[in-house]
Formats: sequence, structure tokens, C-alpha cells
Amino acid sequence: MYFIDLGFRNRLARDFRNRDLCPDVGPLAEDFVALEFAKRGQELRFWRTKSGAEVDFVLDTRDGPLPLEVKAGAADTPG
Repeated sequence: MYFIDLGFRNRLARDFRNRDLCPDVGPLAEDFVALEFAKRGQELRFWRTKSGAEVDFVLDTRDGPLPLEVKAGAADTPG
């Protein structure tokens, strides 16, 4: 389930801590990405195996399905 209003989500969870202190920053980041896709009319799909492995989003592109995994941490920079 994704929330359209993350502030409302935080109110329900009674958790307004800084993102760095938030225990569920990963799901919040995933929710934010889902919201941005939905704003653009993108159909939200995901993929999960029977064993529980999953990909957060699968986008349909001209070249076929594009799997996307959302992570809340800082990205490593090459070099």
C-alpha cells in the first residue's frame, strides 16, 4: 500500500523524526517513488518470487520490462 500524502502517513505513524533517524526510511523512499510514477500516469507493477525476493517496480518500456529497485541510502559514485 502506498500513501498519496506522506505527511498523513507520518501522522498516522506518529513519527516526524528526521529522515536520518526514521526507522522505515526505505519504505518511505519507495512510497515517494511510487507517488512520482503515479503522478505521471505510470502503471505501478512489481515482481516477487515464491521465495520472497522482489523488485520494487517494473516499468514497461519500448525495449521491454525495466526492473527498478529503490534504496534510501546515498548512492556510491564510480571512480
